[in-house]
Amino acid sequence: MKRKIIRLGDSYAISLPKGWIEHYAIKKSDEVDIEEINSGTLTINCLKKETEEIIDTIHIDRDEPMEHIFAKIYRSYINGFKTIILTGQLDKNQYEVIKKVQKRLIGLEVMEQSEKRIIFKDFIHIEDIDLDKFTSNIFNHLIGMATELADDIKNKKEIGDKIKDMDAAVDRTTNLVFRCLNLALKDSQYMKKTKKDTHELMILSRIIKNLEKIGNMLVGISYYMNETPTKNMKEYGYMLFKRDNQIDTYTIQFLNDWIGYIKPIRDALFKKKTERAIEIYTDRRTRKTMDIIFKMQNESSEKENRDIDRAHIEKLVSHFEPVISLSYDIAKDVIVL
Repeated sequence: MKRKIIRLGDSYAISLPKGWIEHYAIKKSDEVDIEEINSGTLTINCLKKETEEIIDTIHIDRDEPMEHIFAKIYRSYINGFKTIILTGQLDKNQYEVIKKVQKRLIGLEVMEQSEKRIIFKDFIHIEDIDLDKFTSNIFNHLIGMATELADDIKNKKEIGDKIKDMDAAVDRTTNLVFRCLNLALKDSQYMKKTKKDTHELMILSRIIKNLEKIGNMLVGISYYMNETPTKNMKEYGYMLFKRDNQIDTYTIQFLNDWIGYIKPIRDALFKKKTERAIEIYTDRRTRKTMDIIFKMQNESSEKENRDIDRAHIEKLVSHFEPVISLSYDIAKDVIVL
């Protein structure tokens, strides 16, 4: 956010965000810690110890959509509130809200539940979270998803919602990491613990977002390999296709090659192997994954009399391509880090 610099006598000053002031209950004469992180970057850290009594109360309107309710809870979670209270018309949505929070937000537990109020309390000591470890876990979850999917396709298994369920772990970990990143950008002491500056935290945030998108693409690929619709497939409008041996082979090759591509990117990130990251990124146009897409597109054009196969290939390619481009972007960001 932008702030205008004002002059006070022989000194200069800026106003502090109202939300930050209220969140930390800052009063006149309280002290803050100001630190220069790098050229042109200052951090302002509240010296008051944040307690578990920091509460956010969210009012829920009648018939408010479930996604709106969750978005409000998510905002409070990311902003570090230790207690979140929902009030209002909760009778219809109560169970679904609780289920979604417990599935996607690590650390929040229900402490009180009634028709007019739900109280969530956070039991995570976020200051003790190892940011690199949890980011590595996101990579590993995605690799596990791709491995399971390739194995199920190879063994002719019906996949169902398995990959979607595995992606829930990616969502949960991603949300926790974003919460840590938000804390680090507000708390210079925690930023020091992460051993990262503001620039590195912003790049890491972009990497996490791209990993989250890759998870969504893997879920989509799994659904296009199902022959029996699931509840989630119906809800999100996925088409059904008959399994084809050649398409199965291409998909398995794509997944295995992507695993072989993303693993060294992960290792380059956490082992600080910049030269290896550069090698991976500059070699992107010769990757086998691109060859597989070209083969599938050629296969599609040659099967003009088999519309269902062509449509199947097009749907899969529409998910393969983002996986590749997002992975390239991650490799590029690793180079910068």
